[in-house]
Amino acid sequence: MKRVKFRIPTWEEGTKFMKLIESQFHAEIITIDEDLRIENDSFRLSCHFDSREFCFMNLKIFDSKIESELLGYCINYLK
Repeated sequence: MKRVKFRIPTWEEGTKFMKLIESQFHAEIITIDEDLRIENDSFRLSCHFDSREFCFMNLKIFDSKIESELLGYCINYLK
């Protein structure tokens, strides 16, 4: 399992990112409290909306076959 944490600068951009991952991997966005989560057998992506109007993203990759594809979407936000 690989863990990746990153930050997205705005709530709007964080929501768009979640919708992009949802459509690319045919997974459903689940709302838990005020956070968003996409979860399947290959990965889990959580989005927490911070009060300072940015998003904390936590990605856990369980399937190494999709790791490079997932990280390709995240590359702009990784430091």
